[in-house]
Amino acid sequence: MTDQFLGKIRLEITTGEHKSTWEYSSFGTLMINFTSSFSDDSEPSSTTVDIFNLSQDSQNFIQKGSYVVLSAGYQDDIGVISEGTINYVYPRTSDGNGEIKSSFTFLEGEDYSKKEINLSLSNGISAQDVITRVSQAAGIPISEINLQKEKSYSDGYSVEGSAMDALTEVAEDAGSKLFYKRGRIIINAVTNSSDNALVYDAQHGLIGFPQPLDWSSDDDIAGYSVELLLNHRITVGQGIKLNSRYGGGGIYHFRNGEHSFDGTSFRTTGEII
Repeated sequence: MTDQFLGKIRLEITTGEHKSTWEYSSFGTLMINFTSSFSDDSEPSSTTVDIFNLSQDSQNFIQKGSYVVLSAGYQDDIGVISEGTINYVYPRTSDGNGEIKSSFTFLEGEDYSKKEINLSLSNGISAQDVITRVSQAAGIPISEINLQKEKSYSDGYSVEGSAMDALTEVAEDAGSKLFYKRGRIIINAVTNSSDNALVYDAQHGLIGFPQPLDWSSDDDIAGYSVELLLNHRITVGQGIKLNSRYGGGGIYHFRNGEHSFDGTSFRTTGEII
């Protein structure tokens, strides 16, 4: 059996006080496709969902601002791929042969890019305190702060404009990154995850050969791009060990990637460093 026949998708949409659930399996009649990205960027990741041949009543349930939970996996191992708020609903399309496609996108986490503040902080303030003061002033919740090095600003620190730009800059000054993980804002190093590493080889989910991302001057490989059978556990920072003659040894971490189902294959792809 291929992953198409073992895979399952569950889509829950809440509009107002009403929730509707749709499911895909190889034994059902409803087709759901999706692409769901994740990355170490300082902006929310986006997911696009296509549902085929919905009734008009079901289509009306899909609205901008509705809350979505997308889950996928195999048999009894199904987990959340992404969840968030619909930000765009596409017009329905038809292929001329009776196949009608309903599509929408949703963002994982709230977009704070338009939050602006005016703030001046005292001489000698630490990066940790700058992050705390800026996030409080802008109303931006940060779920985890783990700076990789100490940093202070002898001349103080001022923000006049984007709070997210300031938070991103201070995080980088302190050897870390600001990114979204499962919709929550994290400041940490992508490679500093506490998640248990997942082990992959050709018999256990690894598809094809890992492709090197880059080489440094001493020919050390900086990381790989990989293709795997879909695994809902994988997101930014997830550790992975490759048992492959073309890539392996040590633990790598995902810095970006994508979960998808195109009607045939359930896949997780991404870059590991």
